[in-house]
Amino acid sequence: MSFRDDEPPPANSSAGRPISSDRVRLKAYSNDKAPLEENEQQVLLELVDTSSASERSGLDLVAVLDVSGSMGEYGKLDKLKTAMKFVISKLGPMDRLSIVSFSSVAKKLCRLHLMTVDAKEELKGIVEKLSAGGTTNMRHGLEIGLDVLDQRLYRSGRVSSVVLMSDGEEDSPGASLAVDASGTAVYTFGFGENHDAEVLGAIASKSRGGTFHYIRDEESLTIRFAEILAGLLSVVVRDLELVVSELPGHSKIIIQEKDEGDTAEHGRYRQRRQNGKVYITFGDLFGGEARKVIIRILLPAVHRGYRATVLTAQCLYRIQGKDFYSPGDPLRCFIHRTRSASPDAKNPKVEEEEDRLFYVDNIEEASKTNDYDSAHGKLEETHKVLDAKRPNRMIIIVKNELQQLLQLKTWKDLLASLLAYKVSHDRQRGGPFATSRMRRYTEQADKFEKDPNEEPPSVDDEVKEEAEIAMKRPAT
Repeated sequence: MSFRDDEPPPANSSAGRPISSDRVRLKAYSNDKAPLEENEQQVLLELVDTSSASERSGLDLVAVLDVSGSMGEYGKLDKLKTAMKFVISKLGPMDRLSIVSFSSVAKKLCRLHLMTVDAKEELKGIVEKLSAGGTTNMRHGLEIGLDVLDQRLYRSGRVSSVVLMSDGEEDSPGASLAVDASGTAVYTFGFGENHDAEVLGAIASKSRGGTFHYIRDEESLTIRFAEILAGLLSVVVRDLELVVSELPGHSKIIIQEKDEGDTAEHGRYRQRRQNGKVYITFGDLFGGEARKVIIRILLPAVHRGYRATVLTAQCLYRIQGKDFYSPGDPLRCFIHRTRSASPDAKNPKVEEEEDRLFYVDNIEEASKTNDYDSAHGKLEETHKVLDAKRPNRMIIIVKNELQQLLQLKTWKDLLASLLAYKVSHDRQRGGPFATSRMRRYTEQADKFEKDPNEEPPSVDDEVKEEAEIAMKRPAT
């Protein structure tokens, strides 16, 4: 099977335009004061994407779709067709799409096609002809999907991703876990209660930024596809890395040892430490997304009060193949060392993030119990602890998620939901972290499901409209 047959993309319409380096805003939150004695402090670093979708690169998307016999039940195949037609409608002329189907064997149904008007009609025809039958050879489907991206001829500066949808357990349980997807973002979708949530969740977690989504038989696949598509079609900031430096004599970054290596506190991202610096890798950001990470630092004992610089931080990233730094001069975080500081004080933003991470740790423990009653008990304990805390925005969000989890009646349903929530929180992507564009796409998906003849605007139409609105805004 040939994979070096991708259609040549057009020149990036945004290439060559002046690019501002300020496409990631970095902010630090910490206590204003700290005692003179040796003590630990927490600094929350928040990174926010401020780019415009008009600067985005073209997307290379491979849809790897389960068409096994079970997809013929409960109208799932029809829902899949609707979801894919929505995806095709949204893609712009600089985006490319390939479709891979799998049942007993996997097939590449088309090369990476440039999304011209004619190509869109061709791919909708391919989707309409999908039929259900056979078993679930998901490993073969994933391998072909990754090969389409790995062996393409034209890849420079392009965003690439795989969406993998399955409704059942694969022929050889866990076989797909042997496939190395660490270099590609793989977004997995478990459709119905009988999919293998642990396998799909692990594929997404081990990939480069992917998330896992659980869709019940009666729920909309189009809406879930739409949320991720919105993000993929807004990527400007690539290969984002945060560099955090300690200040010898004033602070030392505390590193927590874990099986996978050194990691900053509760970080769910690839990290390394070198020469007093911690490098935290986030990968690509969806337009408007934010990332938060807590850095724990040890402050030495001092004899007198002063204004201490306890860490510096700077973002490194790429746009259209060019390297950028933000801010231009590293951000400096200051804490006043003083006798009047309370040793128990905690910045509200730090506390809010610690509450979220407490919740994530506990739903992970619940998912590992392998037992409905034990998991349910763990979730009830977590709810009680959070209920006793002073309410903040994140506590309200996670308590709502806990209430939804506690209403579930079967272990399969609960496990899939736990894993989906966990991956979303680990990545800080989708769900409570959804951007305004993601929410807008899900609204469009809901309308499209009700009337598939009324196509949504393509991404390029939306970008043009946004640019026109921005030009009409009065200068500030």
